[in-house]
Amino acid sequence: MLHYLTARPSEPPYGLGTVKAAYKQLGSPLSSTDTLLVAGTNGKGTTCGIMAMVLAAMGKRVGIYSSPHLISIAERCEISSVFVSEQDLVREAGQVAATLSKDLFEALSSFELLTLTSFSLMDCHKVDVAVVEVGMGGELDATNVLNPKVSVVTAIGLDHLSELGGSLTDIAQAKAGIRREGRPLVVAEAAAYGELRAFWRGLDHGPIYYGGGERAKAEDLVWLPCHDGYQAPNIITHNYQLACEALRHLLGKERFVMPPMPSWFRHRCPSVLWGRGQWMGGQYYVDTAHNQQALRSSFAEFHASLRRRQGDDAKAVALMSVLSDKCPRKLISIAKSYAVKVFLFGGHDRCYEAPSEEGLAYFHRWDLAFQRCHEFASSHGIRAIYVGGSFFAVQLWMKSQKIPYKKGGFHHFA
Repeated sequence: MLHYLTARPSEPPYGLGTVKAAYKQLGSPLSSTDTLLVAGTNGKGTTCGIMAMVLAAMGKRVGIYSSPHLISIAERCEISSVFVSEQDLVREAGQVAATLSKDLFEALSSFELLTLTSFSLMDCHKVDVAVVEVGMGGELDATNVLNPKVSVVTAIGLDHLSELGGSLTDIAQAKAGIRREGRPLVVAEAAAYGELRAFWRGLDHGPIYYGGGERAKAEDLVWLPCHDGYQAPNIITHNYQLACEALRHLLGKERFVMPPMPSWFRHRCPSVLWGRGQWMGGQYYVDTAHNQQALRSSFAEFHASLRRRQGDDAKAVALMSVLSDKCPRKLISIAKSYAVKVFLFGGHDRCYEAPSEEGLAYFHRWDLAFQRCHEFASSHGIRAIYVGGSFFAVQLWMKSQKIPYKKGGFHHFA
C-alpha cells in the first residue's frame, strides 16, 4: 500500500469524476468541518503553514494537507502540529481500499488516493479546521471535492502551462474553480496585475477580497522558521497578510489580530515551511522555488540576506536541478545573474540536461555536482551555497545531510 501511495502510475484523465464518486462512497469526509482550500502558483505551502500554525496557537485542532513532500510522504498530512507516520497513512489507505468498490479503488491515481486517505484520517481525528493545499490548478484537482468555507488563491505565475493554459488569465481561471458561490474568495495582493485584476473583477461570484494591507512587522514574524535573524523574506510577509485575511473570514471577524506565538512553535512547525527560504547548516540557503517568478524572488531574498550576513562583497554558488517543462534556460539565467557559478545536476527523466558553459557546469549525478560545487566554493573562499530550482534538488540535499524525520516532525536544523 505504501508503494501505491508513493508510486507515480499514469494519471487518469484530468478531472474529478472518479475522485468525486470515491469521496461520496467514503461518506464525504470533512464535509461537516470548516475547511480552507488554497490554490495558486507560488506561496501555497507557506500560506497554508502560517494559517495552520496560527489556528493551532488559538487552541484549534488543525489538520493540514500539503504537497509535495521533502523526505517522507507522511509530511503531507499533519494533525495538531504533529506529522502522522507512514504507518498511519498505510493503515488508513487500507481502510479506504476496504470501503471503496474494487473498480473505483483501482481507478484512483496515487495523488487521489493520498488525498482521500488524508481527508479520511483528519476526519477520524475530528479536526476543528482542515487547511488544504491544492496539488495543481484548482477546478479539476482532487482536493476540490471539498466544500471550503473560505477559498484562497495565492500569487499566480506561469507554470504547468500544458495543463492549465499559456496565459495568466487561463491559469487564474483554473485556480478560481475552487471558489464557492456566496462564500469568500481571498486572492493575493501580488495577483493584482492588470489582466488578473480584470479577471477577478469579471468573475460571476460572491465576495472577493484582496490579501494585503500594511507590511507585517519583523517582530511579528520571528516565529517563522524562515526568519534568519534579521527579517522575514518579503514573500513571507505577503503570504502572512494573505493568511490573516483568509482567517478573518473563516473566523467571522471584522479584523484579525495575530495571536502571540509560543516559543515551542519554532520547533514544531508544519512541514510545509521547511525548505522555503531557509539558511540551514550555516552555509546553505535552501528554497524549493521552481518557476521564473518564484526563483527570481527567491534569489533576490537570498542575495539580500547574504549581504546582511557576510557583507556587500559576499559571493555565492548555486547547486540546482531544474525540470525540462519549467522554462529551464530562463531559470538558469536567473541563477547565473546571482551566483558566481551554477552546478546543475540531473537524476530523473524530467530533469533538464544542459551542456556545460561559462558559469555553468552540468553533471548527470547529484553526488558529483555536490562534490564539485564544494571544491569550487572552497578554492574560491565562497561560504554560501544556494540549493534549489526544484523540490527534487531540495529533497536530495536534505537526504544527503541526513536531516532526520520522525512522527513528531523534523528536528530543528539551523
